[in-house]
Amino acid sequence: AAGTTTAKGCCAWARAMANGGGNISQTLATIVSSTADASQRMDKFTELVKTLVGNHDVPRLKELVDCMLAEESSFALFARPVLQQVAEQMDKLKNNELRDLGLHVLDRLRGRVVSFEEEDYLIRELLSEVFQAEGDWSEAAKCLAAINLETGTRCRTPPQKAEKYVRIAELYLEDDDAVAADTFCTRAAMVMHEVPDVPLQLRYRVCHARIMDSKRKFLEASSKYCDLSQQSFGGQICESDLLQLLKCALTCAILAPAGPQRSRILALLCKDERIRSVEHYEILHKMFMERLIRGTEVQKFEESLLPHQKAT
Repeated sequence: AAGTTTAKGCCAWARAMANGGGNISQTLATIVSSTADASQRMDKFTELVKTLVGNHDVPRLKELVDCMLAEESSFALFARPVLQQVAEQMDKLKNNELRDLGLHVLDRLRGRVVSFEEEDYLIRELLSEVFQAEGDWSEAAKCLAAINLETGTRCRTPPQKAEKYVRIAELYLEDDDAVAADTFCTRAAMVMHEVPDVPLQLRYRVCHARIMDSKRKFLEASSKYCDLSQQSFGGQICESDLLQLLKCALTCAILAPAGPQRSRILALLCKDERIRSVEHYEILHKMFMERLIRGTEVQKFEESLLPHQKAT
């Protein structure tokens, strides 16, 4: 009977909040004074968070966070479990609501992340997804880059660290920020020898090749793309992806400075049975055979280049 009363009372408070009755601080105080049982209190806090999220009530969710994190807060004992509930329920909000609430929570956690590492992690993951959906690649990368993977209280495994660092590098590359991408690709390199996951290994190696490409080190990039395109990875990589890598190798080979190394890459590419199906193969073949390339072919090739690949 007591449990039923508690549940009814909890729902009544939640409905009152959803309808704008009372303020969060008063509701929290009522929950705390209603019972000395910690689990019953937490059940009520959880119901409150679920109700506010279900009603997309971002202003009151912000107020809830502020009450929990205020200096000398009388609710400090419940701050971490309540914020954990907020972080876990936030994905039910719309993207703009999630961004608004997420940034607010991160601002309030500034300087106190060590006490809320897991909540900070969850919120940054969600915010990064929102920024990615909006095409704001650098902000998405920065959200993840601020996560403490090395010295936090929770021990992350080498594969977990590698996946995060590679993902951050990939996001920076979407904004053509090769310098920032290189920083995190280098961090991933420190633990890749402990990563058994083949797709993640491939992502790392492709990321490294793309960084060379973005830095206009076309000879190195072409060599790496070419090497990747000729491996089957135990059938874990589809043929279309391997062909895309081969196309990248071809483009970078054409852009690379003339010399013995480029000649070797051109020869290697021309021997690949798949190369004839790749766009601009004719230019590659003519370069290898030292034949004249038509102006129309050059123009068509230039139109296919990415911004960083065009001459400045």
